[in-house]
Amino acid sequence: MDALVILVGVTAGSKKRSSVRNYFERESTFDVFVPNLPQWLGLNLCGHWLVGYLSLNLKARKYTYVHFLNYVSGGFIFRSIDGRCDFVEMGRVLYNRAPIQEEVPRQLARKFTKLGLLFAQGKMLTDLTGASIQDLPFPRSRQEQGLIIETEASLLAKSLGLSRASVPPEAWDHNRLLPNATDVLEVRLSHDDVYESELVLSQALHFLTHGKFSIPPGGKANRKTPIQSKNRHTDE
Repeated sequence: MDALVILVGVTAGSKKRSSVRNYFERESTFDVFVPNLPQWLGLNLCGHWLVGYLSLNLKARKYTYVHFLNYVSGGFIFRSIDGRCDFVEMGRVLYNRAPIQEEVPRQLARKFTKLGLLFAQGKMLTDLTGASIQDLPFPRSRQEQGLIIETEASLLAKSLGLSRASVPPEAWDHNRLLPNATDVLEVRLSHDDVYESELVLSQALHFLTHGKFSIPPGGKANRKTPIQSKNRHTDE
């Protein structure tokens, strides 16, 4: 038996957590864990909390593999615990990155100042304004690591005046977002959509099950599919 740990982003409320949990509980064979991360504590303390959560809930169960699906800040928290979860056999890891959405904390800090942001939203958003978070290590796994990239602006990002033009070209670099990714998938959706889009969730499930996305390189599932594959795998 394998387990799946889903680490959501700082803006994901209970509805989005429930949506992604329900999908994987319904469609997968994994034991699914969606911890309610105390992100207001900031990156370091939340990382310590996550290590304790994983130890309490997964260590004794002896899963064959523990897979991870990480959304933006959830991915930074996951990277912050590198080397501290050796008590589980790490399986496939899938990162959901959103270059436009990742500009939101910095834009909020410019608008409200970091101190105001700290009091209004907690320490995680102030931590996300720091350039050093991009230097966090990527935990290694014996299995595949994949990347989903959101290319559109959320309603919050738009309200702050953010768009693709607000993001420097290097922010879209696959090797920067996930060095040596096994497979990469770009989705023409925003952070408002990815927790509830069954199309994106089905691609995430396919990767976590098979180590690659099901859409072939350059392909689309149908005319209305807002997805373009940048896959690096060779189809079987």
